[in-house]
Amino acid sequence: MSKELEICDSTGKPQARRLLTKLIAALPWLSDNEFFNWSDVVSCSSSKLFCGDCLMREYNPVSSIAVLFLLTLCAFGQAAPNSKNGLSGSLSELNPGVAVEKIAKDSEAEKAGMQTSDIIISWARGDAGSQIESPFDLLWLELEQKPRGRVTLEGLRGTEPRTWILGPDTWGIQARPNFVGSFLSIYQDGMELAKSGKVTQGVAHWRTAEVEAQRSQPPWLPVWFSLRAAQLLANAQQRNEADALYQDSIEQATHADSHVLAYLLWVRAALFEQRSDRTNAETYYQRALTESRKSGSETLIAAENLTSLGSLNWRRGDLVRAEEYHLQAMVIREKLAPGSLVMANSLTNLGYVSADRGDLAAAEDYLRQALEIREKIAPGSWGISGTREGLGSVAGQRGALMRAEDYLRRSLAIREKLAAGGTGVASALGNLGNVLFYRGDLDKAEDY
Repeated sequence: MSKELEICDSTGKPQARRLLTKLIAALPWLSDNEFFNWSDVVSCSSSKLFCGDCLMREYNPVSSIAVLFLLTLCAFGQAAPNSKNGLSGSLSELNPGVAVEKIAKDSEAEKAGMQTSDIIISWARGDAGSQIESPFDLLWLELEQKPRGRVTLEGLRGTEPRTWILGPDTWGIQARPNFVGSFLSIYQDGMELAKSGKVTQGVAHWRTAEVEAQRSQPPWLPVWFSLRAAQLLANAQQRNEADALYQDSIEQATHADSHVLAYLLWVRAALFEQRSDRTNAETYYQRALTESRKSGSETLIAAENLTSLGSLNWRRGDLVRAEEYHLQAMVIREKLAPGSLVMANSLTNLGYVSADRGDLAAAEDYLRQALEIREKIAPGSWGISGTREGLGSVAGQRGALMRAEDYLRRSLAIREKLAAGGTGVASALGNLGNVLFYRGDLDKAEDY
């Protein structure tokens, strides 16, 4: 029996139709397939047959995601034939704030008493403050406002008002939109499918919500669904499929606020850097920097992008450009957030660059300034351990072996407390052993 794939049109949504057309155009094999008749688009009918299982077996995962996405749209169209839009009206329900999904251990959020399922609605820092409408707002808040001082978050636990005061270290909050109704059901169903190993089906679920969000919701919501789908695929090691969705989310973000697009470009750059594709990484970091400057050339988010460019060039061995970028970032941070942890980060980065350039005196000066800030703001933190390790390395290169040993022992003590048995502890033990070896204490060096 011949089989023909015909796309359901019962939803009656022009934007959905345009997205389907875009998907078909992106999949040449489908438009050329003898079983597919794009010109004859009709409502779902039992007289039309299509074997999705065959497609799943015979074609690549990108194609499978696309077809599952199309078929899921058809299913929605059939499920609500009397609905004007083919989808439940509750799908458009989006409540204020964001819902907390996860909280990192030992994070500022955990210390402040925040819990999963809490709703964060607004923020304040001194005279500044605003509503939190999306997860992207929360990301912006941590990058742009956290370094300037403690931030107060207000929201709900159930129906009870709650307030959380978050400090300067990592907040550790993963949040989702505060949606309800069908949006929430689709999202949760997608999560369950992914957890059971059905990542492709989970992604198809989320893309149906993305289509509806494009029709009537704020511009950031379809971007968020696309980004989460891309992250799901990336975690499942489906790189090509993830890349396609990352690019799709970037294209959609051009219609959202500039900080949304800047964040997506930064995420894309970081992924390229993880793959050692430094050319593309630099391109996307530069694009992220340009976008972040649309709200002003001197922002802490712009400084974050400058730092990423500096670190990228340091790793590729271009110390001159690395220093230039880190200096630009430090100037912004010194003006907007003096004495902050991000200022300490800039000083630490410049210390490493100076050490590699052979200017050990400058390296030690930068690292000491960074250590002073960290000891004041975040004593006993991992950042202090790293700075002390850097100072120990510089002291060792300058021949001050006793001072080097002291820095490294204190660095090791923090790491053993925070992550006993981790790779950071092993690194600290190795460095300490090297110093003891050069001091002539061979027995102790061998122990380490």
